[in-house]
Amino acid sequence: MKQLAFASFTALTLSSCWNFNADLAECQKSGDCLTAAPPTLIASNPAHDSTDVAITTDFTLFFSEPMRTGSVVLTISPPVALKPAVFEEDGMSGVFEPLAQLSFSQLYTVSVSGKDIDGNDMTPASFSFTTQAAPDMTSPTLISTVPSNGLNNVAVTAKLILTFSEAIDPSSLSLENTAPQFDWGVGNGEWPIETRTVTLTPPQPMQGETMYVVPIAARDMAQNPLMGTNSVAFTTAKAPDTVPPEVVATAPLADAMMVSPNVSPSVTFSEAMDAAVMASSYFTIAPSVTCNFMWDPSTTTLTCSHPGQPLLMPNTAYTVTIGTSAKDKAGVALAAPFSFTFTTGMMQDTTPPTVMSTDPADGGTGVQACANIAVTFSESMDKTETQNAFSISSPAKTGE
Repeated sequence: MKQLAFASFTALTLSSCWNFNADLAECQKSGDCLTAAPPTLIASNPAHDSTDVAITTDFTLFFSEPMRTGSVVLTISPPVALKPAVFEEDGMSGVFEPLAQLSFSQLYTVSVSGKDIDGNDMTPASFSFTTQAAPDMTSPTLISTVPSNGLNNVAVTAKLILTFSEAIDPSSLSLENTAPQFDWGVGNGEWPIETRTVTLTPPQPMQGETMYVVPIAARDMAQNPLMGTNSVAFTTAKAPDTVPPEVVATAPLADAMMVSPNVSPSVTFSEAMDAAVMASSYFTIAPSVTCNFMWDPSTTTLTCSHPGQPLLMPNTAYTVTIGTSAKDKAGVALAAPFSFTFTTGMMQDTTPPTVMSTDPADGGTGVQACANIAVTFSESMDKTETQNAFSISSPAKTGE
């Protein structure tokens, strides 16, 4: 070190000018600059207790003061071979690069030793970290489907449930190539937390009696594509009848006039109806009429009959109403009540007229040859028809 020379105890003389900075650099280089405090490790990368550390990481150390770069030693457990350290010019930080990648999912402990530029041993230091898990290189597979592959008579409103061998990235699921084309509502799929199963509810029913082939594309969380069997095929059942029946014909016609009081009102539906439903619960006539209901063999025409007696009053307006209790074979009810009106005429005369009396009387004798002949009937007669039907005959003479 630079020495101070004393000429006497009463006078101080410098042998030369003292360049403090130059001498500091020289002693730092030689390690002769003595300090009292030992150096410490103030930070590391990876940090202590860090996890998921990349297997390609380097070790970067930060010290509290300049270090003798050749003295810094890293002891790693399990052992890791290192390249020569690269320190910053100030000697306060250095980078240690492994010769090879670290192991996956491995806990490493690093102990650091060394000296500062004054030769002081550093305070013992160590840090630990855990490397990342090995990447997932296994492709997911399709384990099961509902409906199952090859199933028949699948309801047209069925949901599609897919179960995979591992968690799936929901955004990767695609069923776009379904044949025939169909929207499964993938964007609204129901995924549990582990995302191994998805339930798809289509926004509309499938076609009835149709084979559907559903190719399935998906990726797991590591973006490995689906492998193995990746489609399902099934055939739907006949689509249920959801169309309400309608009244397509009436007898008499709506608004008909001069209808015979003996008429048997009827309605004809657009499809076969459920004859088990009591017709009296939905077929009504006003003014009130008692009906004997009869279906035709196809159960499409319902008649209000009245065997042996007139059903309706003459010169009366009647309204027939069919209520929504009327149902087709599938149980679908009439969408809205239906009604029609007709008006009856006079009662039809079905009683034959009779001859009440004649003049001359039947079997009379001594009647003048020029006498008029009169016939009295039981009711008014059609003049023309009656005259045309009238004739007189004379028996042949005998015994002359």
